[in-house]
Amino acid sequence: MREAWVEVRQDNGKVVFTGIVRPESPAEVQGSPPFRLTIGRASSVEVTYRGIPVDLRPYTRDDVARLEVR
Repeated sequence: MREAWVEVRQDNGKVVFTGIVRPESPAEVQGSPPFRLTIGRASSVEVTYRGIPVDLRPYTRDDVARLEVR
Protein backbone atom coordinates (compact mmCIF):
# COMPACT_ATOMS: atom_id res chain seq x y z
CA MET A 1 0.00 0.00 0.00
CA ARG A 2 1.10 3.57 -0.72
CA GLU A 3 0.03 6.87 0.73
CA ALA A 4 -3.12 8.45 -0.68
CA TRP A 5 -4.85 11.80 -0.62
CA VAL A 6 -8.32 11.78 0.98
CA GLU A 7 -11.07 14.34 1.44
CA VAL A 8 -14.29 13.57 3.33
CA ARG A 9 -17.31 15.87 3.52
CA GLN A 10 -20.27 15.29 5.81
CA ASP A 11 -23.96 15.85 5.00
CA ASN A 12 -23.83 19.65 5.23
CA GLY A 13 -20.80 19.86 2.91
CA LYS A 14 -18.32 20.64 5.70
CA VAL A 15 -14.92 19.00 5.25
CA VAL A 16 -14.35 16.66 8.21
CA PHE A 17 -11.06 15.26 6.94
CA THR A 18 -8.54 16.21 4.30
CA GLY A 19 -4.97 15.09 3.98
CA ILE A 20 -2.49 12.39 3.15
CA VAL A 21 -3.18 8.95 4.62
CA ARG A 22 -0.22 6.65 5.06
CA PRO A 23 -0.46 2.87 5.29
CA GLU A 24 1.05 2.86 8.78
CA SER A 25 -1.39 5.55 9.99
CA PRO A 26 -4.97 4.69 9.06
CA ALA A 27 -7.53 7.47 9.40
CA GLU A 28 -10.86 7.28 11.20
CA VAL A 29 -13.44 9.96 10.44
CA GLN A 30 -16.50 11.02 12.41
CA GLY A 31 -19.33 13.32 11.41
CA SER A 32 -22.87 13.29 10.04
CA PRO A 33 -23.59 10.93 7.15
CA PRO A 34 -23.93 10.70 4.27
CA PHE A 35 -20.24 11.25 3.57
CA ARG A 36 -18.82 12.29 0.21
CA LEU A 37 -15.34 10.92 -0.37
CA THR A 38 -12.69 11.89 -2.88
CA ILE A 39 -9.67 9.59 -2.81
CA GLY A 40 -6.49 9.98 -4.84
CA ARG A 41 -4.50 6.79 -5.48
CA ALA A 42 -7.70 4.90 -4.85
CA SER A 43 -6.10 1.63 -5.92
CA SER A 44 -3.90 1.75 -2.83
CA VAL A 45 -6.68 2.45 -0.31
CA GLU A 46 -9.01 0.20 1.66
CA VAL A 47 -12.20 1.85 2.94
CA THR A 48 -14.60 0.41 5.48
CA TYR A 49 -17.87 2.03 6.49
CA ARG A 50 -19.72 0.80 9.56
CA GLY A 51 -17.45 -2.24 9.57
CA ILE A 52 -18.20 -3.20 5.95
CA PRO A 53 -15.54 -3.00 3.22
CA VAL A 54 -16.38 -0.57 0.39
CA ASP A 55 -15.44 -1.56 -3.17
CA LEU A 56 -13.96 1.59 -4.72
CA ARG A 57 -13.56 0.16 -8.23
CA PRO A 58 -17.01 1.19 -9.54
CA TYR A 59 -16.36 4.78 -8.40
CA THR A 60 -12.77 5.10 -9.65
CA ARG A 61 -11.50 6.80 -12.78
CA ASP A 62 -7.82 7.55 -13.40
CA ASP A 63 -7.08 6.20 -9.88
CA VAL A 64 -9.36 8.81 -8.23
CA ALA A 65 -12.50 7.57 -6.47
CA ARG A 66 -15.52 9.79 -5.91
CA LEU A 67 -18.40 8.31 -3.96
CA GLU A 68 -20.99 8.81 -1.26
CA VAL A 69 -21.56 6.44 1.66
CA ARG A 70 -24.71 6.51 3.76
